[in-house]
Amino acid sequence: MKDKIELAKLAVCQLNQKERAELMRLFMPSDQQPASDPIHTPRLLRRAEVARRLSCSIRNVDRLAKEGLLRKRQLPGRSRASGFLESELTMLLTGGQGSEPFHD
Repeated sequence: MKDKIELAKLAVCQLNQKERAELMRLFMPSDQQPASDPIHTPRLLRRAEVARRLSCSIRNVDRLAKEGLLRKRQLPGRSRASGFLESELTMLLTGGQGSEPFHD
């Protein structure tokens, strides 16, 4: 039995993320399946990445969060760390116009 489990682990390592998610859906009871598809979960960015994309300092990112222009989100599995939704940052950069650049 232990050899079969090791063989299964090796096989799963060869799968891509989409195939792993499908495999989990097949074997996980329907009442325990996650509410959202793990492939399409929102991406969280750390303060440093947000600062890099905005070409500003981390302090400025904190100021934007304090002013409500960006909303901090709790990082999964962390008690103190937070991040920002990539989609909200994109909206801020594009002025809420989808993928169109923001013009003054």
